[in-house]
Amino acid sequence: MKYIRVPLRNLIRIRKIVTCFTRSATPLHRSGSERHNFWELVYIRRGRAVAQAGGHPKQLMGGEAILHAPNIPHALEGDGEDTFDFFIVSFECHSPVLQGICGRVLGVPMKLRTLTDLILQERRMSFAEGFMPLEARHGAPIGGEQMIQLYLEQLLIGVLRSEAEKNGAGFFTTNGEMEKQVAEDIRSYLETRIEGETDMQELCRRFHYGKSRLSEIFRKVYGESVMHYYRRRKIERAQEYLDCPEERSVSEIASELHFDSPQYFARIFRKYAGMSPRDYRTSRRRGG
Repeated sequence: MKYIRVPLRNLIRIRKIVTCFTRSATPLHRSGSERHNFWELVYIRRGRAVAQAGGHPKQLMGGEAILHAPNIPHALEGDGEDTFDFFIVSFECHSPVLQGICGRVLGVPMKLRTLTDLILQERRMSFAEGFMPLEARHGAPIGGEQMIQLYLEQLLIGVLRSEAEKNGAGFFTTNGEMEKQVAEDIRSYLETRIEGETDMQELCRRFHYGKSRLSEIFRKVYGESVMHYYRRRKIERAQEYLDCPEERSVSEIASELHFDSPQYFARIFRKYAGMSPRDYRTSRRRGG
């Protein structure tokens, strides 16, 4: 018999943990707005609260959670009437599927709620007291940090499944589907910036991915690099301007499309169109 080794695909992989704690709060509790370059899951264990997510208030009841994406301003407040208990864990993760549930009120199924207790239990045994940075506890039980990772991944996958059941086929539940959506979101954003400017650093900050991962996702879906697509679309827009009866100079087109100089614009234009902007305009007038 031939044994086939089947690689296991990871839908969600938690890379690092930043904070993990639980608190009780008064109805007038107000946390300051914050933003950071990692994910944050806020789960209301009891009572009611208001989560600010990107400037939009979200009402949360006991058993509900919200996932804040990296670099999105957020805060947590009491509702003015009820005390509440909450659990927060923040972490680093580059799994695209999380984009499908961030910023939404998420119902946490009853069978998953004990996972927050298990995460806190392992956190207390694995790390010393203190908010941040987390420091490994001397003599901690073996495997505690990995248990936190596994419980948190299980919690997030469980919430994803629950949301998929509620939202049907339109909900993205696989890496492939999410990558297509992320690539389309990047492409759509680039289209809005053709007469502007952007770079990989801005795209990574906006879409919460590292440079290599963002490039990989876009190339997989569209077959070319992000910046190659962006420059090509700028040149196609330049061709539209050169075709227009209302003649603009090459310098004006270069400036409107945010090229550093007419010379650089001409060089990039030749690379993509096979001729200079002036030769292109002349050939079009001749019907070439």
